[in-house]
Amino acid sequence: MSTSYSPRPPIWQLIRAVAPLGRETSNAEIKQLLLHEWPDLNQATINAQIAIWTVNRVGRVS
Repeated sequence: MSTSYSPRPPIWQLIRAVAPLGRETSNAEIKQLLLHEWPDLNQATINAQIAIWTVNRVGRVS
């Protein structure tokens, strides 16, 4: 008997999938959406990836 295994995409791809919501989203909302679907995700990694993908983050604008 074989079982099919579908690996979870990298967290950065999961965050990009949230972008088409078509509205502003908070970091907390993004984390909530991701953790609802994949509860085993590391929250520190989610935070780091959100920081990388945030366009208007203070450290990214001058």
